[in-house]
Amino acid sequence: MNLTTFLKHAPKTGPKILCLDIETFPIEFWGWQMFNNNFSPKQIKRDWSLMSFAAEWLDDDDATIYVDQRREKDVFNDRKQAKVLHALLNAADFVLARNGKKFDLRKVKARLAILGFPPLSPVSVIDPMLLNRDEFAFTSQKLEYTTGVIVPELRKYDHANFPGFDLWVACMRNLPGAWEECEAYNIIDVKSMKAEYRKLRGWYSRHPNIAVYYKADGSEHRCNKCGHNEMIPQKSPARTQVGTYLLLQCTQCGGHSRGRKLTTNVDQRRHITVPA
Repeated sequence: MNLTTFLKHAPKTGPKILCLDIETFPIEFWGWQMFNNNFSPKQIKRDWSLMSFAAEWLDDDDATIYVDQRREKDVFNDRKQAKVLHALLNAADFVLARNGKKFDLRKVKARLAILGFPPLSPVSVIDPMLLNRDEFAFTSQKLEYTTGVIVPELRKYDHANFPGFDLWVACMRNLPGAWEECEAYNIIDVKSMKAEYRKLRGWYSRHPNIAVYYKADGSEHRCNKCGHNEMIPQKSPARTQVGTYLLLQCTQCGGHSRGRKLTTNVDQRRHITVPA
């Protein structure tokens, strides 16, 4: 799918959440030994660059965009790929990316800056790996493990023809079948990440507030995790240090939210003290 068509699939209401996974070519260094090395900038033979990426909108499973370097005369000239990423990130409100806060978004921004692109419009990261670490003590936080136990039907793709680092070397050399395997690997990572996130987002207490991206007239509540507008009031209230609020549970993601209006008046709160 090309960029123009993909952008037409962006949601018309609510936040535009771009689910993204990038791959980068490795840095090539000059060195004298394999272990315990600290390389200086002068030892860089060839710096890293963008290798490929796959992306989908969160609520659209049919629209996938994938770009790689297979048709470039110079496989390390990633300007065209960077241009597409620049357009996608400018169109998004959030990027859903595993390890995206530390790696994907910062890496893309670094390449865009090096290549002379203008700064991106504000875009925030939803990082399922960090959110999982906050909430769960999974045996492993690797995508291969968490998707295996949460969405086993979309277990992380195993690139068997070019295992491990062999895939990166094969793509750098444009070997037959390498880019096809990279594409399958990239896309399944996005799809499995999306599926895992959908199942778990109701658990995330530190999830960004999605509800603020919807226009409202005050007649309904929306879930702060998924934006759904069917919320069930709970018998018990939500309590803070200074008051009580209406507690609601989303019928879609199962997450809990609270209203913003206090359910007690000033007189009913006079007895409350707070830590000194």
